[in-house]
Amino acid sequence: MSKGFIEIQNLQKVFSTPTGQFVALQDIDLQLDKGQFVTVVGKSGSGKSTFMNMLTGIDRPTSGKVLVNDIDIHALEESKMAEWRGINLGIVFQFYQLLPVMNLYENVKLPMQIAQRYSLKEQNERTMELLELVGLAEYAFKRPNRVSGGQQQSAAIARALANDPPIMMADEPTGNLGAEEASAVIRIFEKLAQQGKTIVMITHDDELAAHGERTIRLKDGLVVEDRMKPKKRNGKRNWFSFSKRDQNGKK
Repeated sequence: MSKGFIEIQNLQKVFSTPTGQFVALQDIDLQLDKGQFVTVVGKSGSGKSTFMNMLTGIDRPTSGKVLVNDIDIHALEESKMAEWRGINLGIVFQFYQLLPVMNLYENVKLPMQIAQRYSLKEQNERTMELLELVGLAEYAFKRPNRVSGGQQQSAAIARALANDPPIMMADEPTGNLGAEEASAVIRIFEKLAQQGKTIVMITHDDELAAHGERTIRLKDGLVVEDRMKPKKRNGKRNWFSFSKRDQNGKK
């Protein structure tokens, strides 16, 4: 079997609580390909956010591995993990996390300054290119509170792209947006996937999840469905899917 760009092997996460152990993730085995737009969907408590924390290295699994381009990320020391994350991941949050005292231009440029990844001239040029990519060039020097929620989220996406990471992680990125602004954000992700970025978007919304090339459904910490977007063959749509139950050969 060919290997995926992201390999998730027998991933489990168990939390200790005052009432006993809580299994947040169990028996997760997945391969995510480079350039895929993957949506992870499930109800509250299904394990979506824990799953994302495992992929970003924000939290460590109880057992199992996450390999990204053959690197076991949870085997890295904290300092190396932070360095790896800064280069390889762009993370977009539900609440934007833009610095209010900086304008959009400064917010987008900041990760490049921290990583010292480009020359000053390249940083300036890249910042404007990214703002143009997400349709915000004319708002570059406005502070976050002077633009709409959708524009703030678009700026957060531009910031996440600052160091040209191969992977974009988004946790409920449209949760605070109206339908039109949410659609604009999804279109940006679709464009990025077409350009070769690997997109993993967490959502509770089935309609939004359907925009992904592949949708993974979690329930009680288990993968219960893994479905590819329908492809047209002879004018007909064909669904390719399997569940965790199918994977184990059980009825």
